[in-house]
Amino acid sequence: MHLIMGATGAGKTTLIRGLLAQRPAGERWAILMNDFGAARVDAHGEVTVREVSGCMCCTARVMLRTGLVRLLRDVRPQRLLIEVSAAAQPDALLTLLREDGIAPAVELQPSVCVVNPLQFSDPRFGERGDYRKQIAAASRVIVNWSAAANVADSLAVLREVETLTSGTSTIETSDGTVNLTALA
Repeated sequence: MHLIMGATGAGKTTLIRGLLAQRPAGERWAILMNDFGAARVDAHGEVTVREVSGCMCCTARVMLRTGLVRLLRDVRPQRLLIEVSAAAQPDALLTLLREDGIAPAVELQPSVCVVNPLQFSDPRFGERGDYRKQIAAASRVIVNWSAAANVADSLAVLREVETLTSGTSTIETSDGTVNLTALA
C-alpha cells in the first residue's frame, strides 16, 4: 500500500496513471482517492477505483476506514494506492493505517509526495504547513514537471526537500512517469 500525497495540480493522478501502465498482467490493484481533484483515474481490467468524499484524515476518517476495509475485503488487491487531498495530514492517515483492524491487511510501502517546483516556489504552496508535513512524512519525494521549471526553482525545491526530510529518496521527472520499482 502506497500513500500518494501532494498539492492539487502537482501530478498525483498523473503519477498513478503512469504506475497503472506498468501494472503486471494479472495483478489486482485498487486505488482509493479523494474526490477533490478534477483529474480522474478510470478503472482498467483488474484495477478497482473507489472514492472517499471529504478529507480522509478528519471529516471522512470513518468513511475512509469503512471504504478501506470494504475494498480490502471485496477486492483483495495485491497493490493499493491511496491518493489523498492536498490538505491531508499524513500522521493521522498513517495512524489509521496502523490500527489493529487494518494493519494486518495492508503492507505499508514507501509513502510518496509529489512536488511541482513551479507551485512550490509560490509561497501560497511552498509555505503551507500541510504540504510541508506531507513532504517531511514521505519516503519518496517525486519532483514532477521539472523540465517546465527553471533551474533556480528546481534547485530550491531540492534543497527544501533535503531540509524537510532526512535521507528521503528524491526522484525527478518531467511528465509524472516513475518506474514502479523506484517505489519499492
